[in-house]
Amino acid sequence: MSEETTRIGVGAAVVADGDGTTVVGDRLSTDDKSPPRRTPRWTWQGVLAFATAFTGASAVLLHLVGSAVHLAYLSQWGIDTGLFPKSGEWLVIMGYYGIWNALATATLAMLKYWYVVILSGIGLAFYLWLLFSPWNPFDSLGKWSAQMPGLPKWARKSLRVAVGGVLIGMLSLPIIFLLFMFIGIPAEIGRGIGEGIAQREAKDFEKGCEASKRKCIRLLRDGSPVGEGYLLESSQTHIAFLDVSMQRVRVVLRENLELQPMRLPIEK
Repeated sequence: MSEETTRIGVGAAVVADGDGTTVVGDRLSTDDKSPPRRTPRWTWQGVLAFATAFTGASAVLLHLVGSAVHLAYLSQWGIDTGLFPKSGEWLVIMGYYGIWNALATATLAMLKYWYVVILSGIGLAFYLWLLFSPWNPFDSLGKWSAQMPGLPKWARKSLRVAVGGVLIGMLSLPIIFLLFMFIGIPAEIGRGIGEGIAQREAKDFEKGCEASKRKCIRLLRDGSPVGEGYLLESSQTHIAFLDVSMQRVRVVLRENLELQPMRLPIEK
């Protein structure tokens, strides 16, 4: 062999033959930096899946709000909801208007009680920090119980289980509360909107057919008068209206029924 000395990297692959030594490759050593990780990118399949899931969830939410609006409105007038079914498209559209109304109301309330919004945000941020922080309360509990050699093993184990149950309850209670709010809020929004519509209409109807914003209608069957009042709801088989002479809500069959508006549109 030659007396010359050749320095070869730590991870080099060496092949020896009769005349000398040849370096044929080199591996990454422990000191070499690993290649930078690529940032995950959205693929069109992922975007399509997200859009599909979001559309489905939105449709269910709007349908729920629309159903709650419809049921609450008819219930305020004392009308049987089974006689006036609505299509899915109608419920989704009504749910859209309900969400829009609720967002406007929530915006006004947040501006009015801004300090409550700030305190709620701070509390939520602190809870999320505690939930996702590397600190594990059960590890601290184990170290704390190990420092009590005076207690028997069964007592330390029982103490760890009891304190662990308390910690689980404290951490899970906010999650359950958020789920309750997330599931119950759409129904409450729809109920409040339906009741509010009925109350505003009743206040408007008190002004009478000549002064109210809503127009009265006259109902005739085969040329004979059935009643006069405000149309509340209709379906393919029934019509519900507020009879102004009786001051009662009436539900009549729609067969051979003619509806006549008692007031023409007036330019403002």
